[in-house]
Amino acid sequence: MVDVPAVAQDASENVKPDKVTSGDKIDGVVAQVMALDQAQRREPEQRSAYEESNLDVV
Repeated sequence: MVDVPAVAQDASENVKPDKVTSGDKIDGVVAQVMALDQAQRREPEQRSAYEESNLDVV
């Protein structure tokens, strides 16, 4: 895929992959960055232990 992707910084100091200075295609890098972003923003499921297993309440 890529060795070391080139990055650029915009006026708001956001860091992003830079296709202009990178020798290879950066589509895979962009896809990976987007997937990591979605994984970090995802809210974990809030389930009770009583809903997930067959616990008997005494």
